[in-house]
Amino acid sequence: MCHMSLIKTKNQFIGTLSIVFLITLFQCKSIEDIETYPEIPGLDQSIVYKVSVNETHVWTEKYVSNLPIDSLPEWFTSYPHLKKQQEVHIANFSGEGSMNVTIEIDEAIKNINIRPYSKKIEAQIEGNIATFSLSGPDKLYIEINDLSPLLFYGNPLEEFIPDPTSSN
Repeated sequence: MCHMSLIKTKNQFIGTLSIVFLITLFQCKSIEDIETYPEIPGLDQSIVYKVSVNETHVWTEKYVSNLPIDSLPEWFTSYPHLKKQQEVHIANFSGEGSMNVTIEIDEAIKNINIRPYSKKIEAQIEGNIATFSLSGPDKLYIEINDLSPLLFYGNPLEEFIPDPTSSN
């Protein structure tokens, strides 16, 4: 009888251990499934925003438009913000699962707007760092203080990646 009780306890222990292992595996999966892209030669890196997702650095581009403002019609440049080249910063990556986002700037964060507002994303602010969580990939337009906006492109992981050596 004691031998059967020991086997039952051993099996319960192995079962519990298996469940703990699977839970840990799935939690790690959501943390590790972030695919960042390398810096693109010829593009400018943002010095305004430092972005990380699940503690993984995301290279962020600084993009400045190159419209010929002096030759555009007056109706197009009638607003003050359209009389100068537009600047945005772009953080682009792929991932799946829960995402903990950290955005750092060089000054204290006084206000932050994360759009679309309908997603009701609340950021926690601590000095010059804002953090928030997402349940999965998302595309957001983020305004911090009076800085140029941050375009946040969290894309789903690609499932069907073409073979670069294929003739197709």
